[in-house]
Amino acid sequence: MQRCPHCRARYNGTARCRRCGAGLEKLLEIERQAEQLARQAVACLGAGDIAGASSCARIAMRLHATPFNRALVGFIGSLAGHPDTIGGPEIETMCLHGQLDAVEREK
Repeated sequence: MQRCPHCRARYNGTARCRRCGAGLEKLLEIERQAEQLARQAVACLGAGDIAGASSCARIAMRLHATPFNRALVGFIGSLAGHPDTIGGPEIETMCLHGQLDAVEREK
């Protein structure tokens, strides 16, 4: 998280926003869970478990749509023979919000 979702103040690494006092603990926990799931997806890839990797990566993507998580879902999709699948309906949402570059939109 780079900014408070309530007041947009820069995140300073604490569990409360320095400006508005909003509690950020749950959001930080969600980010940690997404990172853990992304790591688990990579471990599944290393073990040859494409289905497990895909499941973990998609959940990580739903929790926190980072560039790494998007790339991971796309990479796993290409291994599974679905290179244009980045997580089902999420791709439409990301396109609507301008989060995919032009190359990904062409797929």
